[in-house]
Amino acid sequence: MADFRKAYPLSAKGSVYNFLILRDGAPFLAGLPYPSLSTIRDFAHYAGTSDSAIRTLLSREGKAGYIAKGKDAEGIMRYRLAEPSLVLSMVNSRQSGLPEGFIVAVFSFTADAVSERSIVRETLKNFGFKKIAQNVYLNGRIDAEPLRAAMRELGLDSHLYLFQCPELEDEALIRRVIDLFELGERSAELAGFEAAMLAFLGPSRAEDSDRDAAARRIIYAGLVFWERFKTTEPPLPARLLPEGYRFGAIARAYEERYAASAPAIAEYYMRISAR
Repeated sequence: MADFRKAYPLSAKGSVYNFLILRDGAPFLAGLPYPSLSTIRDFAHYAGTSDSAIRTLLSREGKAGYIAKGKDAEGIMRYRLAEPSLVLSMVNSRQSGLPEGFIVAVFSFTADAVSERSIVRETLKNFGFKKIAQNVYLNGRIDAEPLRAAMRELGLDSHLYLFQCPELEDEALIRRVIDLFELGERSAELAGFEAAMLAFLGPSRAEDSDRDAAARRIIYAGLVFWERFKTTEPPLPARLLPEGYRFGAIARAYEERYAASAPAIAEYYMRISAR
C-alpha cells in the first residue's frame, strides 16, 4: 500500500483541503460537523503531511481568505471553505464533450512591456494553452469567456486576440498538436496509473475488514487522480486522443468505486470528526 503513496505522492494542500471540500461537496456528508483539526490531521498524516506543514497551510490559507474557522457548541475548532461555491465549481469544472477544433491565442505588446507579456503567458498556461510559436498559443475549444474575463480584470484584454478554428484537416498539423500535448507519453502514464490504482484499492467488497483503511485508500487515489491527471487533462477532441487512451475509463472505474465506498467514507468521517 505504501508503494502507491510513494510512487504517487499527494500534495500537502490536497491532503489538507480533502475533507474541507468533501464536507461541502459530498451529499452523504451533508449535515455532519465540519472537520476539526483532528479530522484534517488523520488523513493528512496518512498522505505523509507533517503537523508543521498542516499548521502552516491552514494559517496561510486562512489569512488568504480561503479557509474559515470557528468553535462549535462543544468548543471544538472546526474548519470550512470560506467560499465553498467557488472552490466546488473549480473542482467540477473539467470540460467534456468539447467541439471539434481549436482556439489560437495571439498577443502583442511593445518591446518594453516585459511584465505584461509575462502575465499573459502565465494566464494562458493556467487555462491550458500550449505555446506553438512566439506569442502564439493553442488550446482545445474551451469556453473562452473566463479567460476573457481574467484579461479584462488584468486590464490587458486589448492585447490578446482569440481565433476560433473549428476544423483541422491537415494531418501534419494534427501530429504536431499530438506531440505538443505529449499525448503518447501521457497515455502510457495513464495506463501505469490505472494498474497501480486498481492494485492499491484492491478487490471491491461490500464488507472490508478495515473500513477506515478502505476509505482512506479510495479518497487518496481520487485526490491523486485529480491532482496528477484531471486538472491537467488536455482539452482536445476525442478523435485526437491515442488509441487505448485510458483517462475516461479510469474516471468511470473510480467513480463506481467511490459511490460504492460512500458508506465507509461517511463512517470514517464521523468517527474522526467526533473530536
